[in-house]
Amino acid sequence: MNGKAKLSVLDYLKLLWGGRPVLEEAIEQGKVVSVAAHTSGVKTLAFWATALASVSAVAAQVGGLVPPPYGAIVLATSPLLYAISRGLVKRDDPLGGAKPALARSEVLANILAAAGQVALAAGHATSPETAVILTTVHAAAIAAADALAKSGAQPVLEK
Repeated sequence: MNGKAKLSVLDYLKLLWGGRPVLEEAIEQGKVVSVAAHTSGVKTLAFWATALASVSAVAAQVGGLVPPPYGAIVLATSPLLYAISRGLVKRDDPLGGAKPALARSEVLANILAAAGQVALAAGHATSPETAVILTTVHAAAIAAADALAKSGAQPVLEK
């Protein structure tokens, strides 16, 4: 004899069934790890598309290619939509709302866009009233993204 015990098909099935809780736990932990490993915001195509749209909107407004306030509106809309999309992505992430505000790409995009609104108003490319209203949109976008990120999954606690 070679010292190995021979297992029947029934024995294999019993072993598989007995190991089911371990397998289920491994799958659950894998889900947590995969959700936590989302791509950083500044490394995504969406972030760079938002940045390009924002810079293009300011350039078009300053260059006179679009009449006021359309450049400022695009400058507000692009980061707003980006912030909402990032908030929705982070909603399924147990650590979605854990990062400090200034370390999040959607906050950075909206702060820079708000600065662009001020620059447009200072350069007389748009009215100060429009800049103030659209800067408020940026603040609301940050708050909405934060609320969305915190509305989903709760942190996984050790058992």
